[in-house]
Formats: sequence, structure tokens, C-alpha cells
Amino acid sequence: MTFFSPTNAMNATGLCSLLSKAANQQFCLPALFKIRCMFQPQGQAINSIMAGGCVRPDPQLDLPGCPPQCPPEPACPEEQEWTVCQQENGRATIDLGDQYELELNENKSQVIVRNKENGEETNIWGDPHVDWNRDGKTDVDFWGKTTFQLEDGTKITIDTEKWKGNEDMYVANELTITKGDKVIQVTGLSQNETGDMQINQSDRGGQLMDLLVTDGFVVNENACGEGWINPQTGEMATQEDFNVTRPGAEKPYEFCQDFGRALGLFLVTGLMDWRWNG
Repeated sequence: MTFFSPTNAMNATGLCSLLSKAANQQFCLPALFKIRCMFQPQGQAINSIMAGGCVRPDPQLDLPGCPPQCPPEPACPEEQEWTVCQQENGRATIDLGDQYELELNENKSQVIVRNKENGEETNIWGDPHVDWNRDGKTDVDFWGKTTFQLEDGTKITIDTEKWKGNEDMYVANELTITKGDKVIQVTGLSQNETGDMQINQSDRGGQLMDLLVTDGFVVNENACGEGWINPQTGEMATQEDFNVTRPGAEKPYEFCQDFGRALGLFLVTGLMDWRWNG
């Protein structure tokens, strides 16, 4: 596959054409890149590559086919603040605004995802077990990186490490939580070593972090009740679905995610070079 450097207008045309084809094939370009390509050799604008608006053109770029400005962007709804309360006993609470909160317990490698509006909870603990109906029993297990996508767009990506008590078992160790430009990263959640849990929070860089951290297996919050939906099937996720996270299992989502990550990094560096050296 040929990539086009955006350091000149002709190559920018080719890049837009390439991305348009990639978007049609659902190559998972991260949401960070809200780009509308307006380059067309015949002088006709093509449709937006990604939904969500367009990048206002820089007058200094003087690119063919670019309009003088993009339409005004709609006002964004006010984002709720995220807060972190970390205690000294290996526990912490992360408030994600009006609807959700997380409880962390380093002693159990535990994450509880709570919907404050309806009281639904998903308890993730141990190696890792998942209980989403509060009966204390395991609904599914997972092994490798898994992302729980909440209804409001918040992503909770859980990365694991081997449990020191049994190398065939895994425990949650890192969390990456993003929504828009908000980001929280948790390290040291694993019970392998207690007392080292750290939580870092920022209101900037969330979209870039979402680009840099791959999702692994993704499930979406069930909008109609308890549990999680496999977006590939539209059905409630089962243990068979989560088995894709086992070590050595074929992971069909990896190509899509790796491609999106590589293309996203190319666009970041390419667009920077374009702006500075054009």
C-alpha cells in the first residue's frame, strides 16, 4: 500500500483519496482525526472522511480546492469534571461525572464499574473474573487487554499481567480511561505487588492517548440492562467471545487497531511537517 506525504498539495490529494478508501473499509482511524478532505484534481470536494466536523484550513497552506473556512462548529456540551480520591490502603474512587464511577482495590486487582443512574455494577477482580449482575458469581473471564465502552463514550481499557501465583493466570494491572480529551491512567493495580498503585489524570491528551493505547477486545455497555454487548455480533458477550483474549488465540481485531494506530501517527507527524515546512 502506498502512503502519501502531505508536504505538498498533490500528495495531499492522494492522501485524502487513500484515507477515503480506507474509511470505506472501516480501518478504524482513531476519532482524534476529524478531517474533511477538500482536495480533488477535478476541483470537486469529496465527502468527509470521518464524522465530527472538519479541520479549519490554514490560509498559509494555499491548497487547491480548499474553501476559505469551514462552517462554524456546533457548541460542545459542557463536560463533567472527573475526580480521583486515592486512599492509603490500596483503594481509590474515580468519579467520571454524573453517570459513572469506578472503585479500585489493589489488594484484589479489582475494578468496579458503577452506573450511578441505575445502580448497575460490573465487578472485575482476580484473574480477571467479571460479574455483571451482582450475584457474586463469575459471568465471564478474560486474559489479555480488554476495553469496556460505556454508553456516554468513556472507554476503560484494562491491560493485564501474569499473576505471580500462577503464570497461566492473569490479573488487571493498568487502566487507561479516556473520553474526548480527558484521560486517567492507573498503573500498579495488580495484587502482585501492593503499595505501588499510581493514578495520573489530565484534561488534555485523551484523544492522543486513545490513539497510542490499542483497545484489545472491545465490549459495549448494554443499553437495555445488565451485561456487555459484543459489537461484532450485536449480542450479549459470552465466555466464547472473551476467549479471544487468551494467550495464543487468534485476535482478528489486532490488524485493524494496529493499522489505525500506525496511520494515526503518520497523520500526526505528517500534518505537523506540512504546517511547519509548507
